[in-house]
Amino acid sequence: MYTFSARRKCWSFAILLQAMKRSQGYDESEEPEKKHSYDESEEEEAQSDPKEENQQSRADPKIDENDKKCKASNTVGMEIMKSANENTYKLIDKVPSPTQMLQNYFYITLYDNRTRNAAWVYEILNKSPKANNNVSRKNIYFKDNTLVPHLFRPSMDTDKDPYKNTGYNRGHLAAAANHKWCQEACNDTFYITNTVPQQRDFNKEYWSDLEELCREIAQQEEVRNVHVYTGPLYLSSNEKDNNDQNKSEKRVEYKFLGGKAVPTHLFKVIIVENNDSKVLEPECYRIPNSKLLYIKTKTRDKPNKIMDLRSTLHKFIKPIKEIQENSGLIFEEKEIKEEMEDGTWKVHRRKNPAEEGKGTKIEIKVSGSYTDHSDRAVLH
Repeated sequence: MYTFSARRKCWSFAILLQAMKRSQGYDESEEPEKKHSYDESEEEEAQSDPKEENQQSRADPKIDENDKKCKASNTVGMEIMKSANENTYKLIDKVPSPTQMLQNYFYITLYDNRTRNAAWVYEILNKSPKANNNVSRKNIYFKDNTLVPHLFRPSMDTDKDPYKNTGYNRGHLAAAANHKWCQEACNDTFYITNTVPQQRDFNKEYWSDLEELCREIAQQEEVRNVHVYTGPLYLSSNEKDNNDQNKSEKRVEYKFLGGKAVPTHLFKVIIVENNDSKVLEPECYRIPNSKLLYIKTKTRDKPNKIMDLRSTLHKFIKPIKEIQENSGLIFEEKEIKEEMEDGTWKVHRRKNPAEEGKGTKIEIKVSGSYTDHSDRAVLH
């Protein structure tokens, strides 16, 4: 059995569940206050015996005021002084980072402020819920994601289309066809943060086949879930600068279009999880983002759509190690120490939380999705 990172899957799915909670107005502040096992011990430490403190200070008269402050406040090393002038700039309340997590309703995005593209998008595909034929992508337009600061948003100039006559268009990472079980889910894939500039022929040929392959695998009888990671790559070309003395060095160059970096390649990592909790070895693809000779193959004997798609895409299959080296992302874990159990997560998605019995019910079972029984969650 392939050693898929259960911890990573649990982390990814926890984010997905949290996004669904937020999407239906779930408020954590309404939960009863939880008491943790460490509360009492912390109080005991804070309320230490004054006699013991006096004995310690007598035994060691060299303890200075700074040591006492450090011990009393349980801080490390230094004290942050408050500014006397309230009009000065304030520190941000988090660690500076060029990336940010965007918790969309039905998929997760790690957004890179430097390229104005996603570093990766994560989805779970399965047989539930069913696709709705009434869901359409007509009259849906790409839109800004307000979670991204204005400084790092790509251009959305409606007066002039930056992709016109360029040979590129806005290509999805989480495909709209993957989320046709309700109109809102389909609409949610049209955030500009879920797109990268894609060469038009590439987008409608090989990339479309790869998206279809993911959906076809998810419909197999023995498959429980298909975990899909998708993202852009910016790889070096074989062309070398004639002025470079070191001919062995390669250069990474990419252009910007509509405020977004144009990737040289795109990747998909497909991780299949079967009903018996067995996780198969990742199926990985890397395709150049350029116009390619498109050759669609079909099996001669009994029609098999998955086999046909895999045959068409065969030349783009790459080992997981190569995708990890290209992307800087880790999708596997060599050793899993925790014993993790299967968990079933149920979500009742509706636009108005006050409307009982309406909306779409989702039930997703994920192998190794939790270690603590208190982590189970059922949303209504």
